Amino acid sequence: MSDQVFQRMCSTHTVAAKDLVQFPPMIDSYPNTRLLIQAVTLGSTTALVFWCVEMLELKGWEADGWGFNDVGRVVSVVMRRP
Repeated sequence: MSDQVFQRMCSTHTVAAKDLVQFPPMIDSYPNTRLLIQAVTLGSTTALVFWCVEMLELKGWEADGWGFNDVGRVVSVVMRRP
């Protein structure tokens, strides 16, 4: 796991979808109950956001809010751990 990515995720409550896909075990150490997952670029990263949502839902997290760009693509999602 990248310590820099994890520390940034913990301090900002935000993670790039590509980073969570690359280091999925870091979510197990995440101490907070909310996390904003962002697509950094358009296109394939939208699929990465959905991958992250599915992975977190399997761990008991729930999608709490979705962000869309002006053409209707998902660009972010707020996940909540009950």
